Amino acid sequence: MENKIYQTTIEDYENFKACCMKYKDLFGIVQYDFYFKHENLDGEISNVNCDIEAKNATIFFSTEITDICREKQDWIEATALHEVLHIVLGELVYLGRRRFVCETDLYAKSEEIVNLLENIIMACGRMPK
Repeated sequence: MENKIYQTTIEDYENFKACCMKYKDLFGIVQYDFYFKHENLDGEISNVNCDIEAKNATIFFSTEITDICREKQDWIEATALHEVLHIVLGELVYLGRRRFVCETDLYAKSEEIVNLLENIIMACGRMPK
């Protein structure tokens, strides 16, 4: 059985952008400018392109998705979180792809991400039992 195609609305798109900006603030991504595009992504819900050197990220939200994507409650917020997490990890991925990588650069970026996650988890007041 083929999945039905759903046209995302301007309201979906605006909600997605708002969720991305909420996560940008939560993760303290102040060094990046976020740009958004609402276009058909040929089967993907969303995508992100990061320009590490220019410190900007273009986040795409598809105009067409399958109905299976919408089955998950809070699918727009989950999709926004997913793309923002790609931005959080973007510089680490960039460093890993470089031909010559300084060990201190990798460690510094890893430490930055650990501190970010630590601050968020502690702010949530959750400690695993």
